[in-house]
Amino acid sequence: MVLEHENIVKLVAYCREAQNKLVQSNGRYIIAEITDTVLCYEYLPKGSLHKNLFGESSSIDWDMRFKIIKGVCEGLHFLHTLPSPVLHLGLKPQNILLGDNMTPKIADFGFSRIFGQDQTRKNTRSVVGSVGYMAPEFLYNGEISARSDIYSLGLIIMEISTREMNSSSTDQKHARKY
Repeated sequence: MVLEHENIVKLVAYCREAQNKLVQSNGRYIIAEITDTVLCYEYLPKGSLHKNLFGESSSIDWDMRFKIIKGVCEGLHFLHTLPSPVLHLGLKPQNILLGDNMTPKIADFGFSRIFGQDQTRKNTRSVVGSVGYMAPEFLYNGEISARSDIYSLGLIIMEISTREMNSSSTDQKHARKY
């Protein structure tokens, strides 16, 4: 809720509740603390970039597409240059929402990671996200860096420029391990 930028969706409120519940684990019943979180974001009436680019009534002219590309770049630059940089790791047209004036706002930070000031990369075993937008080094080696978001951004720019949808199939060359 502290982060404010024209191209980042605003978190308006949140609710977090923890309850003890009886759950089954390894054939035994245990009491576990289950936490539910609900996030409330600002309403963006135009919906997702994906819907506006590839939907039935999509008619975004080149000037507007350039404005959208520029806004997404500015939002991503803001995240990457924070004192503790934030990597989105889930950037795709469905996670870019459009406001009244088609102002793009990066949303859905479910896969994001916060890096330390001097940290530039990290390795993980939990590779999650949309295959068609994941950088190969993240997809196959679990290596996370700002380049992971830049790779996704490049694919989004190509989609916006050409109005051709990226394939998320692992059969595509960009998603195959050589």
